[in-house]
Amino acid sequence: MSRNLLYYLLLSNLYLSKLQNLAEVKLIANYVKKQEYPQHVTLFTCWNKRTILTVYKQLAEKKIVLNVLTNHWKINQTKLSQHTFLVGDTLCPQFNSLLSHAKLLQAPNKWLVFDQNSTVNTNDLLLDSNFAVASQISNGRFHLKLCYKRAPNETIKFNEIGVFSNGFEYYNHFIPTRNRSDLSGVNITVSYVVTKPDYPFDVEDYRFRHLEAFSKLSYAMVYPMLEMLNCTKKFIQRSSWGYKGANETQFVGGMFGDIQNGTAEIGGTVSFYTVDRMSVVDYLSVTTPSDLKFILRAPPLSYVNNLFTLPFDTKVWYCLYFIVGVTVLILYVIVRCESTYENALERRNNIDNIKPKFFDVVMLQIEAITQQGSENEPKTMSGRIAVFIVFLVLMFLYTSYSANIVVLLQSTSANINTLQDLLNSKITLGVEDVVYSHHYFETQTEFTRKSIYEKKVAPKNQKSNFMTTEMGIEKMKDEFFAFHVETTAGYKQIMDTFQEHEKCGLIEIDYLNVLYPSITIRKNSPYKEIVKVNFRKIYESGIRHRQLNRIYYKKPHCVGKGGSFKSVGIVDIYFSVEIFAIGCFMALWLLLLEVLFKKKIKFLVQTTLSRDNL
Repeated sequence: MSRNLLYYLLLSNLYLSKLQNLAEVKLIANYVKKQEYPQHVTLFTCWNKRTILTVYKQLAEKKIVLNVLTNHWKINQTKLSQHTFLVGDTLCPQFNSLLSHAKLLQAPNKWLVFDQNSTVNTNDLLLDSNFAVASQISNGRFHLKLCYKRAPNETIKFNEIGVFSNGFEYYNHFIPTRNRSDLSGVNITVSYVVTKPDYPFDVEDYRFRHLEAFSKLSYAMVYPMLEMLNCTKKFIQRSSWGYKGANETQFVGGMFGDIQNGTAEIGGTVSFYTVDRMSVVDYLSVTTPSDLKFILRAPPLSYVNNLFTLPFDTKVWYCLYFIVGVTVLILYVIVRCESTYENALERRNNIDNIKPKFFDVVMLQIEAITQQGSENEPKTMSGRIAVFIVFLVLMFLYTSYSANIVVLLQSTSANINTLQDLLNSKITLGVEDVVYSHHYFETQTEFTRKSIYEKKVAPKNQKSNFMTTEMGIEKMKDEFFAFHVETTAGYKQIMDTFQEHEKCGLIEIDYLNVLYPSITIRKNSPYKEIVKVNFRKIYESGIRHRQLNRIYYKKPHCVGKGGSFKSVGIVDIYFSVEIFAIGCFMALWLLLLEVLFKKKIKFLVQTTLSRDNL
């Protein structure tokens, strides 16, 4: 009798164990399917092979891949799928060793753990974790809840998921940004940058809104975001973002130094995207359209072109050369014919007849081009008609040329639009003297950008052109000068110091060629998703748009383009002065040759006479 009873009890325990494992298998299959996207399930259990095979079948029907680790419980974390779902059982002796792998507990990994005695407790179950615990209420019936901590040293909190028995009796869909958005006073430290601590700076003071505009707008976004999280705020002010040296792995001080060493959770001032920073922070959201660009006034045409070649198109110049050449030949033929007439070279009416020399014909043509008239003229009617037509045609061309020159002297050039144009032009360059400008200009490796820095910004053995915003904008106003500055600060100074007509023709040229900067958060921070979503809410509510219009200065509008007339400078007439100088040099050189030739002839004549006398 006792033997039969013992046999009966063993069969009953085996049957109940099988039923329990079957219920767990159904729970796994149904809960994985609730996650709404394909999963790669990894099973950490000490279940028997029959139960594991049942799990295989259940998940295979739902087209879900299963990986089972039963022996050594080792996992290569680098080969985990993006949407890995891990299943564990606290009754298995080696389960607790899994909880020491913090990365396994972080998003985007998801967990389902069978824990009857509520023994799960680790500091790595933070806000971004998706760690579901299934506790058995009765045979085949489980209560599911998500475990997390708002901070490592706090007590465990729970999100209710549902109750399962052969199917979910009820199920609460879990969204971290909705279910865990209240931090209940958890400390969040924000490090932000003020590059000019000497100025009166207050992030909430809009009297000097052009100073540290990127930090002010970032603060205007970060502060309401932290209010929405209901956290305790702490701000740290730094004078720099913090940068790495050539062979360094740590950021030296600054905002990124605070984030890397764990002092700060969020970078409260926007930062540009760089490769070395991506190992330390995650970029969240663009809050400010901060531009660092070269600003310059469109230069006069004379600075980049020869004004005296611009009035006519190339084809017109070719036609002009052709007309001059043809008329010179025609006049020369006519004059040669006139020279055969009797008394052809007699002076009549105080006017000399043109001599049959090619150079005299060329001089007549030059006089016609410059509309200066001539002391000589042909004698015949055909010659006079030819001269009249030449003077008439060239008069129209001269008038058109003169009118175009007047317009071009007041015009500006649109030929400086790229960094290569800046490098090749005569323009002087300057850069705002702030820490990030030094860093980005000094670390450029691209040929054109590096050449700009080495040749025009900081030439060797010369003083570098880093200067204050006020000095740079003043030089831009008075000289042919381009100034690299944060556009908000630059345009504020331009609006305060430029005349209305001087605000026309402003040109921007991007030097850094980077994306708009973004707010950053510590790499793999558990607060990343809720911070990102709250920033999106701020954008959609219009707060960002309002603060952007309140803080940032835009490019000034041109309202007085024709309101002034500038005088002609030496640069504008440089080409004519150059021609004058060349002409003077050639005249003096020819005069010297003539004097030497005359002396040579005189010497030869005297030598010949002396010989004859002998």
